[in-house]
Amino acid sequence: RVLPRYEQRKAPLSYSQLLRSVFALFLQEPVLRIRAVLALLIFTAFSILWTSLVLPLSAPPISLSHTAIGSFGLAGAAGALAAARAGRLADRGLGQWTTGTALALLFLSWLPISFISHSLFAL
Repeated sequence: RVLPRYEQRKAPLSYSQLLRSVFALFLQEPVLRIRAVLALLIFTAFSILWTSLVLPLSAPPISLSHTAIGSFGLAGAAGALAAARAGRLADRGLGQWTTGTALALLFLSWLPISFISHSLFAL
């Protein structure tokens, strides 16, 4: 309300032009490319982690039902909450620290899988 009015007189972009602009940004911005590759690798490792849990959770002696195994997906809600917090930290200039912390936590998240045959609580 207190900012001066500024009217931009550019023609609106079509949807196809908007999509092309994303690719242009990807080619022009090295930080975007690095972050995209890191996000790809983190998502891949996260998917492999959770997908591999199905086998030991469904096998004896644990033998959980599909519903019980699926309930482990609720951990994804914590991930969504953490993503919002990570975004706020990155906006404050802590993007590299946030990414490093995320990579360390992802690395540590593989450790509980080794204890799954001994304790479901450890997972």
